[in-house]
Amino acid sequence: MGIIDHLLSPPSAQNLKLGLYLIYFMLLCLLPYAVALLVTAGLSVTLQRGYPNLARAFSRLGFLNPAVIVIFGLLPLLTLAFLFSQLLYDTAMPVGDYMERIIVIMAGAFGLLYLYARTGLMAVGASGVALLGLGIFFLISVLDLVYHPGMWQFISGPLPWLFSWSVAAHFLLYVVAGHLLAGIAILFRCFRWPETRLDIASPLARPMRFWGLGLTLGGALALPAMVLWSVALAPSAALTVLAFEAALLAVAFLYVIALLVVSMLLKGDNRHATTVLILALVVTGSLLVNHQQLQLSANREHAIVLAMTADQRRARVEQEQQKLYASAEPDPNLGKEIFNRLCVSCHAWDKKVVGPAYLEVLPKYLDDIEALHTFVRDPVKIDPDYPIMPNQGLNEREVQSVCSYLLQELPGQQEGASE
Repeated sequence: MGIIDHLLSPPSAQNLKLGLYLIYFMLLCLLPYAVALLVTAGLSVTLQRGYPNLARAFSRLGFLNPAVIVIFGLLPLLTLAFLFSQLLYDTAMPVGDYMERIIVIMAGAFGLLYLYARTGLMAVGASGVALLGLGIFFLISVLDLVYHPGMWQFISGPLPWLFSWSVAAHFLLYVVAGHLLAGIAILFRCFRWPETRLDIASPLARPMRFWGLGLTLGGALALPAMVLWSVALAPSAALTVLAFEAALLAVAFLYVIALLVVSMLLKGDNRHATTVLILALVVTGSLLVNHQQLQLSANREHAIVLAMTADQRRARVEQEQQKLYASAEPDPNLGKEIFNRLCVSCHAWDKKVVGPAYLEVLPKYLDDIEALHTFVRDPVKIDPDYPIMPNQGLNEREVQSVCSYLLQELPGQQEGASE
């Protein structure tokens, strides 16, 4: 292990900000998929002996399509491994090692569950469910460790074994959310999606509707308590107004979902399945916003240190580059290329264009070439009759090369002008 850590460099402030948005997006892809798969696969294995047709229907809801596994499972995991390693660069927490091992665990779980969906072997399915639950638990442990910096130095071992009430609360929170999402997936796939819609006369229609509505309603009723519990256990230093707002938004939408499910139960239809799906995704997004706000608040000081480290490193690299450029010989050919690309639009040798004629100003620098270098490197306003020359962002070798080219051409241009 440790492969990821060897590929990283100190992130800049801009990289950290972009990384936080990417972490949110990757978690929004991974966690809903993983917990919904955990619930449906667990139900499938549980019902395998008594209700094999129902168990087969649960295992074939679409969660175990190879493309779905890659897009919503493996790719987000790999991306999160790099993003978390970058976020916690140069800390006591070996998050890269942890994420590499979690990837192995969850990839094994996806493989076993895919095999179970093809073969129906209970032992394979049960092993896949157990492995997936373990992978989700350790992933939640990583998420919790991210906003408990004080715990980093006390965690050791191959995996982030952090059992605390906070980890338990978040793990149960996402498992309960998995029941909500699994129920909605059943309703949407079996009764709204044209390609997989069950015929009303199908023997599976009634039990699938029962499980879909039951899981959705149960999840919607249980989640508010889990959300409030997880917020209550969060460190006070990590709580923000946005974290509270995200939690309250999730609770409000869960209440609406519960009302829509009750309406479908009373009327005997599934007309609100699409609306409930959209609201459930908003709830999941709100839960992740809450989690991310806790993380941002807890790691604010570390983010500042990382940004300062990155700025210092970049300044050292630029300084070394400038030294290297300064020690290199000027290249008139490079100077000619820069002249034709940047200079001719504003300057001519024998007449004013935007700036003064070269024949007028260059002779002043024949006895002080370094002054010409300084001016080209960082232009200042000299003649009030002309606008200030824009800084072209040239490195030291480019500055010396273009100056060398201009001074090399000056005698010939002077002779041509005197004829």
